[in-house]
Amino acid sequence: MRKNLILILTIVLTINVSPLKCLALSGETIYERNKRATCGIITTFVYEHIGAIGTYSVSGSGIFIKRGGYALIANHCLDLSKFIPDNPTVLKTTLEIAAVQQGDGRRIFEAKVVGVNAPADLAVIQAMGIKDSEYEVAEVGDSGTLRPGELVYGIGCPTGQDFFGSIWSTRVQFVNRQFGKNQVNYMIQLDYPGIPSASGSPIFNSSGKVIGILLMNFGEKMSFGRPINLAKLRLLLRGDVILPNIGIFVLDSDFPRYSSRTELKDNDLKVLGTYLPNVPTERLRRVALASVRNSAIVLEVDKEDLKGRFTAGDIILGIGSKLVREGMALKAHLLGRKVGTTITLKVLHTDTGKVTREKVTLTDK
Repeated sequence: MRKNLILILTIVLTINVSPLKCLALSGETIYERNKRATCGIITTFVYEHIGAIGTYSVSGSGIFIKRGGYALIANHCLDLSKFIPDNPTVLKTTLEIAAVQQGDGRRIFEAKVVGVNAPADLAVIQAMGIKDSEYEVAEVGDSGTLRPGELVYGIGCPTGQDFFGSIWSTRVQFVNRQFGKNQVNYMIQLDYPGIPSASGSPIFNSSGKVIGILLMNFGEKMSFGRPINLAKLRLLLRGDVILPNIGIFVLDSDFPRYSSRTELKDNDLKVLGTYLPNVPTERLRRVALASVRNSAIVLEVDKEDLKGRFTAGDIILGIGSKLVREGMALKAHLLGRKVGTTITLKVLHTDTGKVTREKVTLTDK
């Protein structure tokens, strides 16, 4: 009996050991594996502004993701208007990549832009003339596995290229935080004081895989990175990634915040009323309750051929076979899809209570 009990306890203990924890790498190991996959970038602009000619340099970070010298960076490092207001006229742009060499030295290579994912503020550039022996390629992970509290690492160039190859560690505070002004603004919220020139730094999980790209800071104790799944790397390596138009405006924010399926809070009803001012109060109540965990609420129908099939206050439940939990999730599903493609949306019509499937053709405007 005692032997059987010991055997059972051994089996239970073995089953309950997390395989993820067993595979966790130290910061030192992650750094050694990826230091030659990270890179610095320098964008130099010659521009004309208010009748004067000037030069402006932007420093950032990046990560090699494919042989041939392809690196993933923050797209805003390629846009002078992000740094100088009033739409300066760019006369010339020079793009360079700083790659780590054997012995921890650096070499500078000219680079060109391969593809831009403007909705996610990401881009792929290519180092020209670089040999495979002069850099390594990082392994890309799945940002969908991230959880709050998880330890992650970054390698980049905080405050500029003089601090090239610096490593930092932090905790994930929140996953898929809706923050920023990009069209697709899902972010990884980090307990890390974002520092100038660190934009584009790869974020690694405890297995040493890239699961995000650092983009911005907020105050002294918080920064945000883009989940790697939103980079759409397969498409981005072939050119620009766009967010096509479906002709329907949906509520992006995480609504409702306080209500449940059985209890409607006044705060949520008031907020929803500001977005849907022409929807009667009784229907607003139905929209608010129905949108709990299904909050891709239609605010406005822009295309004439869709009016009548969709109305303000309808709720989009799915796209094809995929569920849609909120408006930003709908945009994430659409990101990278081809213009001219026809998709099927599952729609709850809150005025009648009916659920229909509606075909919509994607356009560029």
